[in-house]
Amino acid sequence: MTISSWIVPNELGTVCLKDACIIKGAELYELQGPDENRKLVFDEILSGELEAGKPYLFNATATGRISFYNKVKAAHTETASSLKGMYGTFEDITFSPATDQNIYYFSGHSIWAVKKNTADVVLPAYLCYVKMDEFLASP
Repeated sequence: MTISSWIVPNELGTVCLKDACIIKGAELYELQGPDENRKLVFDEILSGELEAGKPYLFNATATGRISFYNKVKAAHTETASSLKGMYGTFEDITFSPATDQNIYYFSGHSIWAVKKNTADVVLPAYLCYVKMDEFLASP
């Protein structure tokens, strides 16, 4: 199975898939934790291999198609996991600014916060978000 999407260069995105696969057309990163200034630190996954159910950040390397290719006999999971406060999801999630504080998500070239006095934020399935309080508490 191959999943593809059109994207522009240097556009950030997140992904969490049920099957282990390989990404083409983008650089792949996983969250490592906060630095001494409490900023997000990501390490590049040079192999481009995604583990099933694990949340990742990617950066498109060219205009055109970004693709995720299943590996032969790929590992599969029905449970999305988290890593140092970064969560993947296999279903759409709606965040309410009234109750969901310290939630951040990636869109376009930026990271956005779910803020008070704004509309609900719907995060589509197979994407990721960060619970900043958990992230800052991670080693």
